[in-house]
Amino acid sequence: MWFNLNFEGESREEIDFRESKTEIWKATNILANTLIEAYKKMEKDQKDILTKPWWERTRFADFATKVVNILTKKPQLKDQMRKMFADQKEKLSYFDFFQFLETTMGIKLANWEEDALESRLDRLGMAFIEFNEWNEFTMEFGMNWGEELLETDLEDVLDAKLNLSYKDYKLSKLDYFSNCPTMLTSEKAALAKVDSIYQAHKLKTAQGQNTRKFLDVDFGPQRASDVDRNRFALYKNGEVPMKGLPEPADVEWVYPEVYCGKTPVQFVDDGAASADCI
Repeated sequence: MWFNLNFEGESREEIDFRESKTEIWKATNILANTLIEAYKKMEKDQKDILTKPWWERTRFADFATKVVNILTKKPQLKDQMRKMFADQKEKLSYFDFFQFLETTMGIKLANWEEDALESRLDRLGMAFIEFNEWNEFTMEFGMNWGEELLETDLEDVLDAKLNLSYKDYKLSKLDYFSNCPTMLTSEKAALAKVDSIYQAHKLKTAQGQNTRKFLDVDFGPQRASDVDRNRFALYKNGEVPMKGLPEPADVEWVYPEVYCGKTPVQFVDDGAASADCI
């Protein structure tokens, strides 16, 4: 088994592997204990444990109850959070959302807890959390924001697009994250963008035009001396938000073959998670 491996020397790959498996092990134990304790309290309708709604409510009960209690006791925090959503057109980024929870409300979540919450509040993987979803989520646990739920929100609109192939998907500014044409809010939008870039490059090559490697002019530095674009590509405000994250000056932007050499390249290794991108 993996925990019997010898990690002497501890390369970056070994450390990442061990930490990933340790986190999965902790998450499994915590969730199993949550399930067992909740089942013990059930005096009837034990079959509900097999339903998704029961599990969705049970797994987030501790977190949601803590949030509701804090916001109820400190209404100024409730107003502050509502204003954050409003200031970002009712769509709060993961970073701002979890920063508010940790630094303002004092609720620190593990990576696996953040991943689970993202999946619950952002079902389509749009990289932001709509207030309507947050309102619906907290309402289940007694939170009253004084606003009715929208019958048709952005997730419903985008959900209808899921049946489309990415080749038929029409990109719009609504798909851009932070108004950046190469940062997309859904997997389908990202595939459509990549396909358009590939097809344009393929056409130029077929026409005998001089083509170079793709360089993103909308995101990241254009050259090694592009200090400001380097900083703001890594961090929203251009500054390291917390201790332990890399300094912009220590980051070098290179093509995959430069970084990996002859090692086979895989876009996402062992599934995607919130810690894959800064």
